[in-house]
Amino acid sequence: MAFAGDVGRCVLRGCVVGILSACLVVEAHAQADPPTADLPPLPATGGDLAPGTTIPAQPSAGPLGPEAFSTPAGPIAAPGVFPARRSTLEVIRASIFDDIFSEEAQARWTPLSLRGFFTEGWDEPFVLPAASNNGVPRQGWVGAFGGHFFRAWFLVFGYTQGVNSTIGNRYFGQYTLFVPLNRRFEAQVDIPFVTSSKGGPLNNYHNNFGDMTWHVRLQLSEAKDFGQIINVAIRTPTGDYMNGNGVTSITPMYQTWWNPFGQWVLRTEHGVSVPLSHTPTSGYTSIINNVAVGRYFAGNKDGWIHMLWLDLVATQNSVVEGHPRHETYFSLTPGMRCHLTALPGLWFFFAGVNVPMTGPQAYSTQTLAGILKDY
Repeated sequence: MAFAGDVGRCVLRGCVVGILSACLVVEAHAQADPPTADLPPLPATGGDLAPGTTIPAQPSAGPLGPEAFSTPAGPIAAPGVFPARRSTLEVIRASIFDDIFSEEAQARWTPLSLRGFFTEGWDEPFVLPAASNNGVPRQGWVGAFGGHFFRAWFLVFGYTQGVNSTIGNRYFGQYTLFVPLNRRFEAQVDIPFVTSSKGGPLNNYHNNFGDMTWHVRLQLSEAKDFGQIINVAIRTPTGDYMNGNGVTSITPMYQTWWNPFGQWVLRTEHGVSVPLSHTPTSGYTSIINNVAVGRYFAGNKDGWIHMLWLDLVATQNSVVEGHPRHETYFSLTPGMRCHLTALPGLWFFFAGVNVPMTGPQAYSTQTLAGILKDY
């Protein structure tokens, strides 16, 4: 227990200090002004186990909001100015409840630099991240929410097909809430309100509450085409051992969002998961790497296809300590996300199918589907 705790603290300190130093080069390169190539107009539109949202720049298209409020060249209006010397509570209140979709609110967005991490953004209310220079909004996908903040919540349901009758099938439901407190700090909570799987001496099905996970998300930098954050997830043992829960662990992750060209987006996540408890379900220290690529289709806000994403997430998890066999698990998750134009407001549907490719396989496939709402 003491050793695991020491490892957790060392990993967290090393991750934060190392990444803040090493990413100066990445951030400086990403914030350089891109070439001013002519861009074709987009069709007219309106706006991590699952997604979040952003309003895209619009030469006549938009992402997550009813309308788009910026252009590839920058905000339509001159950058707005926040009232001077807001109190901490006022910044938090404005971040959660103030309008972030209007033209005036969109005009307040400005880049955040890594060099100014300790001095910029902490006293400013959350601003919806600007669309990229190519008009691509920042929106999350199944299993890929890194690189930027969201002001959203979602419900996701999953069904897991077991590889045999002994392991059995499994299903779960989860509620996730993103709460930005300023432009640099965001809280996230994952609440698995039901999980059902086989377990216990009789190996029968048990329905229980799952392990809650709390996230601290820090925006290291944010430019038009690139964003990077540190996400520290703390899993708490609110579930039952019968379902493989009752685990305490810490997982610091470095996550990026990048629009390299056109309507394509690349996301990456790198980190380590360290168990802090000694239980049969605690697992082992492992290194986690995710790479996701997605293609955005603006569509038409009056049609069936609007703000459509097609994406593919690759996940690798390698045990590095605590188990004699250092096994590696690898899976692929093709997915999609789209705006529900039949509903008023910013409602989205997303889905994906996780397929294990190599390593220990506790299931054949895992199907995920959910509803997301920007607030």
